[in-house]
Amino acid sequence: MTRLLTLGYEIDGDESILRSWWELLRPNFGAFMGYTILMLMMVLVVNYVFKSIPLVGLALVFVIVPLWNTGFFVYAYKLLLREPVQFGDFFQGFAKSGAPFVAWLLFWAVTIIGVILFLLVYEVISNFFEVSTFGLIVLAVLAILCVLPGIYLHTAYAFVPLLVIDQSFDVWPAMEMSRQLVNRNFFAMSKLIGLLYLANVGGMMCYGMGLILTLPLTACALTVAYMDMMNQAEGGSAFE
Repeated sequence: MTRLLTLGYEIDGDESILRSWWELLRPNFGAFMGYTILMLMMVLVVNYVFKSIPLVGLALVFVIVPLWNTGFFVYAYKLLLREPVQFGDFFQGFAKSGAPFVAWLLFWAVTIIGVILFLLVYEVISNFFEVSTFGLIVLAVLAILCVLPGIYLHTAYAFVPLLVIDQSFDVWPAMEMSRQLVNRNFFAMSKLIGLLYLANVGGMMCYGMGLILTLPLTACALTVAYMDMMNQAEGGSAFE
């Protein structure tokens, strides 16, 4: 870790890396798809059961998603290590989801605070001033600035699940180490995570069905990037 923080690392974006993500996912797509479908079904069941009290359903989904999501990383990590895998390995993520859940909670807390702050400022401005075209531009910039801290945390904590799985870090050390590693090559990491985020948004726009592909792809991409980064610390690469 010290070597990575001192000398830095590269997140390659060429065809070989993209091919590595797909080669990890493709032969195991059935398992990833099954786990993703189970997760989406769980979300639908929770929303249906608590449809009369949607806030409770939303809160439960908010808890379930980060717990369930860690399983993708456990499975992808074992595949990269060429360890034997079985479907039950996905559920090992529940035991390792403490730090990812705290990171998820902090990301949403900061994002919601930013949104509330923007709405308060907008309410004040709209009550006292006529909103012109220039004013709309200013409000748009303000909106971006208000949610920017949440976007940063979402990027900075990308490696939290993998640090827990690979290094057995506790909650705060995992979050802090992930932040330091991402900051060491923030532009490349933000580009990678931005692309994965757009892919998942596209998956949700396809009535959520696209998530069957994009959620496993996200986990595989980040796991490949993480393992390559760790190998660079030892003077090699995951793709040599």
